[in-house]
Amino acid sequence: MNNQLTKWVQIILLFLLPIFLIYFKILSFSIRLLVMAIVIIVIITILVREKTTSKQIGFRTDNILKALPFYSAVTILSILSITILAKLFGMQFITNWRGYYHFYGVFLLLAFAEVFLYLGFLLPRLKTLLKNPWTAILLTSAIFSIMHIVYPNNFFLIPAFLFGIIISTTYHFRPNLVLATLTLTIANFAAVLYGFV
Repeated sequence: MNNQLTKWVQIILLFLLPIFLIYFKILSFSIRLLVMAIVIIVIITILVREKTTSKQIGFRTDNILKALPFYSAVTILSILSITILAKLFGMQFITNWRGYYHFYGVFLLLAFAEVFLYLGFLLPRLKTLLKNPWTAILLTSAIFSIMHIVYPNNFFLIPAFLFGIIISTTYHFRPNLVLATLTLTIANFAAVLYGFV
């Protein structure tokens, strides 16, 4: 199998197949974190075999100061957007948030996993395959959005797609997994607080 075809098959098997298996209840929603862990292990194996450097994935400290204003703006925009959408749709702020497992460090771990998968692996792979960063950004955002179809509130698909475009564009120009993870952690926190997830 040629290299490009192999990469497309990897994308389908690692990003789309697990989502649809959970969505169509072939796999239980309750094992989604295990499925994500398996996907991460497979992707790490692929990256090691391809001799991908940590800088290529986005583990960087050299651009933190240059990237910080951009990720800060995306974070603020995300919080404002989630708050406005919650007000428009009459969603209530969750006051008993301490009862959700998300709020005990899981946010950071899940956000890192998503950023690693979608921005550290998928986006660069699609940019190479498609030869066009904007098409890669749109497709990465679409797949990121589709991932959210497994949650009960499918309203979140469009905001997730728009957030995907913004964070992918920011990452394209300022690749930094740490800052992208912090941005997604805060956005996820706000989304859960308003009951989107």
